[in-house]
Amino acid sequence: MNVLHQYWSHTTRQTTLFDSFIRICARHKLFFNFISMKIGIVWATGAVGQELLPLLKKRDFPVWELRLFGSEKSADRTIETPYGTRVIQLLSEAGIQWLDAIFFAASAEVSRAWCLRAAEKWILCVDKSSAFRSNPDIPLVVPEVNQETIGEHLIKIGRAHVWTPV
Repeated sequence: MNVLHQYWSHTTRQTTLFDSFIRICARHKLFFNFISMKIGIVWATGAVGQELLPLLKKRDFPVWELRLFGSEKSADRTIETPYGTRVIQLLSEAGIQWLDAIFFAASAEVSRAWCLRAAEKWILCVDKSSAFRSNPDIPLVVPEVNQETIGEHLIKIGRAHVWTPV
C-alpha cells in the first residue's frame, strides 16, 4: 500500500466517523429540536474538514452559522463551502464563543488544548483524534457498536462534554 493510499484510507475513515455521528444524531433527533445551530469546524482546511462540510449539508444538519478554524498558515484564507464563502479564522476563545457544537478534525495536541475549554462553555465537542480515547469520563462511540451512548450521555450530563467517535 503506497503512502497516498494510506493517507486517503485514513482520511476516508475519519470522515466516515463524522458522517456516522451526523446520521446517528438525525436518527435519534438529537440537536434537531434546534431550529438551527452555530457550528465550528477545527482544521476545516484539512482533508477531513473539507469532507465534513458537504456531509453536514447532505445530512441536513441544522446549520445556522458556520465558523471555520485553521492554523496560522491558513488563517484569513477564503474558501467556498456548501454554505457559501467563509473566511478561515485562527482558533481562539473569542472565535468559539457562543457556538453550539464544534467538530474537531485536528490533531490530538490541538484537541487536548481546546476540547475541554469548549466543553466548559457548554459547547458540544466531537473529536476525531486519539486525545481522549483513554479517558473513562468521555464516551468512546463506535457507531456500529454503541451508538446509543450518544443519547445516554446527553441525558446524563447535558451537552458539556466531548465525544470521541472511533
